[in-house]
Amino acid sequence: MTVTATSPSTTPETEAAPTHPSRPTVSVIMPTYNYGRYVGGAIESVLAQSHRPIEIVVADDGSTDDTAERVASFGSEPAEGVSLTYLKLEKSGVGKARNTAIDASTGPLLAFLDADDLWLPGKLDAQLDAMEREPDAGFCHTAYTYFNDEQGDFDEYVIDPPDRFAGRCFDAMIDECGVLTSSLLMRRELLCDGGFPVDMPIAEDHYVFLMLSFATSGIYLSDKWVRYRKHAQQAMHRRRKRSKVYSGIARLRAVEQLRSQLPGERATALHASALSGLYDDTYDRYWRADYEWASVGFKALRRHGRDVPFRHRLKSAVCARLCPEPDDDDT
Repeated sequence: MTVTATSPSTTPETEAAPTHPSRPTVSVIMPTYNYGRYVGGAIESVLAQSHRPIEIVVADDGSTDDTAERVASFGSEPAEGVSLTYLKLEKSGVGKARNTAIDASTGPLLAFLDADDLWLPGKLDAQLDAMEREPDAGFCHTAYTYFNDEQGDFDEYVIDPPDRFAGRCFDAMIDECGVLTSSLLMRRELLCDGGFPVDMPIAEDHYVFLMLSFATSGIYLSDKWVRYRKHAQQAMHRRRKRSKVYSGIARLRAVEQLRSQLPGERATALHASALSGLYDDTYDRYWRADYEWASVGFKALRRHGRDVPFRHRLKSAVCARLCPEPDDDDT
């Protein structure tokens, strides 16, 4: 289902109404790594919600900046009825950080917000309203704007057609990752076994969205309730086309995990398509001399039953150790 809600305000509210007691409680999952300069704004955008969560769990993936001090400045209860938990972890990746925060949280609904992004006031209320109208839906996500510190809001992402990533949208999710994690609200019991893959530095969320969209229907709100920050430190900004390799791995994992639940011919076709896509994306990296990422793709292809010439695998493995990554602007 696609819903157009009341247009969000771009002005943060300093005071938010308390959580409505009749609604299910929400836990906010916030991973961070060296985002001390951003994390305070993310927390404030949660506290400005007209429906406050019961808790914010910040999982720090080994930061070496002032993240801990910035979070501590809010105290353990930054607003009435809202607890703030800070978890300091060894550097293990965003998947492990999210999983650790989820394990430490208690609410039946999970809302995700990366520490460099922002919610607009009313975001949670709009999503809860939508999920109350569609009680069978397992998740809700929204449109969003891109912004940075230099330009402010400079672009937007609105799905067209709007119902592409709503309802039963597994087929669309196979083609493209159509959910921004910082916009996602989902029912805890629908998180796939193992949660976010811990061995994928990027596109780990694509795997979760594939499993989620197979298990349940979703709701898409076409109003832009999230501000998605673009900056040089951001993993997806720095790795853009390279992320396709890990998205291909996510597709293969999901299809293989779901194979027993798919009709035989459908499972075979999806597996072949995912394998072919990963092959093409891996060789795109190889021919661009991006040997580190080509090596990742070649290893995954072999694990999933697709062989590649030994000379290509060897060259990628050796050059990945010796050659710098190509310029991000070209890849």
